[in-house]
Amino acid sequence: MREKPDCGTNAVTVSVDSVDLVAPVVLGDVLRVQARPTHTSSKSLELQVSVLAERFTTDSSTAQLKGQEIVTTPHAYFTFVSLPLMTRNSREEDSSSPASAKSGTPPSSLPMRQLVLETEYDKAQFELGKKRYENRQATRRQSN
Repeated sequence: MREKPDCGTNAVTVSVDSVDLVAPVVLGDVLRVQARPTHTSSKSLELQVSVLAERFTTDSSTAQLKGQEIVTTPHAYFTFVSLPLMTRNSREEDSSSPASAKSGTPPSSLPMRQLVLETEYDKAQFELGKKRYENRQATRRQSN
């Protein structure tokens, strides 16, 4: 799956789905955080964020490295939307505007670059992401 490294504007987190705590992290683990884009709608991007713990074991008598184990720990799905770039002046103008101050509405999101799905795995992950996206939309409609 290919995508541009950023969406060319400010991106903000709008939701974090459940965080599944698969395994504990212990003192001495070296953590690696990996993010993989899984789905894009017209205005949002979903990333699967995983944390891997590299667990090193040593021989206590010689302090020699005996082995390394990689443990998958928490993972979650983060959803981002792309917002217009705002300068200090545009924020001041917006906050002084009676209409925007009263409504409290955030700026509209911008179109999101679409993912290029290259493998069957990418396509399967995209479809799963689409289902999560539709579920989030349905939940949001029910709460309004």
